[in-house]
Formats: sequence, C-alpha cells, structure tokens
Amino acid sequence: MINNHNAPNHLYNGYRYVPYVAHEDEDGIRKAEHKVVNVKTGKEAVLDASPYRWLSMDEFAYHIDMLFGNVYGDGK
Repeated sequence: MINNHNAPNHLYNGYRYVPYVAHEDEDGIRKAEHKVVNVKTGKEAVLDASPYRWLSMDEFAYHIDMLFGNVYGDGK
C-alpha cells in the first residue's frame, strides 16, 4: 500500500519525482498525487498516472520524456 514513507524520489533529465498521498477515503484507500519538480527552476507539474500506486523509475522517465519533449529517450 502506498504511504508517504515508501514514496520514491526519482531524478531524471532535470526533474525530480516527489509523489505523496493526497487523499485517504473512509475505507482506507489512499490516492497518490504524482508531483514533479524542475530542479533548476522549481516549477512544479502533476503527472496523470494511476492514483493507486507509485511510478517506477522507467515509468517516471517515460512520462517526463512525453511531457517535456524527449520522446525518443536518447537523453538529449
């Protein structure tokens, strides 16, 4: 189960993944917010991903590539 203590802290291509539990309903089901921060500018964005689990490093890299232009994954 996701919680703020087991949240990953990935860094890729100048963006840091800083997810957190944004909501817990009356049944105890937790929902995540997938926040990313540009490490140079501090600008924040939210990724559209499943609210029920954290993203792996590969999934995070894919989202960053798709959102911020590196769709070929060549690291440039």
